[in-house]
Amino acid sequence: MFLRITRTTIEHKLFSNWQAAATAASLPAFGLLLMATAGVFAAEREFESIVYPAANATVTSATGINSRGDIVGQYRQGAGPTSVLHGFLLDRHGQYASIDHPGAVATNAWGIGSTGAIAGDYRVTSADPILGFVLSDGNWTTIDCEPTLGAVHTFAFGVNASGEVAGEYKLSGVPLQAPGRAFLYRDGECIDITPPVAGGGASVAVAWAISDAGDTVGYYNSGGVLHGWVRDRHGAYSMLDHPDGASTNLRGVNASGEIVGLYRDTASVSHGFHRDGDGAFTTLDYPAAAVQRALGVNARGDVVGDYSGADCAAARCAWVWRRSTLD
Repeated sequence: MFLRITRTTIEHKLFSNWQAAATAASLPAFGLLLMATAGVFAAEREFESIVYPAANATVTSATGINSRGDIVGQYRQGAGPTSVLHGFLLDRHGQYASIDHPGAVATNAWGIGSTGAIAGDYRVTSADPILGFVLSDGNWTTIDCEPTLGAVHTFAFGVNASGEVAGEYKLSGVPLQAPGRAFLYRDGECIDITPPVAGGGASVAVAWAISDAGDTVGYYNSGGVLHGWVRDRHGAYSMLDHPDGASTNLRGVNASGEIVGLYRDTASVSHGFHRDGDGAFTTLDYPAAAVQRALGVNARGDVVGDYSGADCAAARCAWVWRRSTLD
């Protein structure tokens, strides 16, 4: 079952100067303050901690959530070279299920679409390439960018209602832990969508998610600094960094333009964040946690992520940040 360990609330900052806003709108200051206060209460949300209920689960990370409230991610059993990586599904009824590609030694589940399709990757043996997959209605479809892009490894991170997949591929000679290049999988073919700003053949970029509107988000590496990018459904790119971030990694997007991700501040402290469709940022810090990451968002604006420290007895625990019933 779904065990709620910790609950807390966070509020949006609606106005940096409500009195000035009231003047500009020709409204009584106290009237706008009441409006702002009501908006803050309506925007309250709750963190819920998630730990996969398996023996010796040392890591739980939630990376995707769909409009029905189904959550996917990964959990690791054990530690060191003998540990085993599994994907998981936590459905809207609170039931857990492990996701393991047939015959694979390791499986990641990264994203889940509104239809229930799950995107992820798997590896049959440590000597084999990593391949992406989409799991839908019990059927596994392999995503391999080798034929069209010459990929050695293919990672499928996000899937939308149209079956389009966003991810990353690596060419020969690129270390497994280093960023590769971004791709979009459509109509059975991988297309390179690495942002032009990342620069020619030496570019490094990841596409983490794709919305039902066809917008894709991710990050690129420039001189060792991560920057966020957005590619709209027409193929136009824009760069997006958190205003307080020394680096930014965009991880999720929905059809309303809400974006989530993580940023490092000038003290190299990691924070999760949510950016609404109007461009307002909210920092998502699980209370007292040491490391924070916001990793997925659904159509309703519910967010999932992970953290370490605080009440997490494992190396890493997951969280979900749901809209209040007052919304």
